[in-house]
Amino acid sequence: MSQRTTTSPAAPQPPAPGAEQYPALDFANSLLTLPAGPLDLLGSPETATDWLIGHGLAPADGRIHQQCTDRLHGLRTAVRELFAARTAELPPPPTPWPS
Repeated sequence: MSQRTTTSPAAPQPPAPGAEQYPALDFANSLLTLPAGPLDLLGSPETATDWLIGHGLAPADGRIHQQCTDRLHGLRTAVRELFAARTAELPPPPTPWPS
């Protein structure tokens, strides 16, 4: 069974506490769980571009492609795993990238 991920715009969600102070927290929380299902604010190149521009991480005329969006998803997953390990007081998970 596949998980449905909504990428269409939804009502603006309030930022998580600390998100304005810690951009990595806001980035990790760019995949929301809503009653209607998941909402991925980085779900497509267009929404990822909008998110990056809105957070001052890309120029206003910037544009990213699907490959970059896929890499953002991988980075977000890694950041979420690090946060989960930290809150559970566990060591960080091994990196999938060569050192």
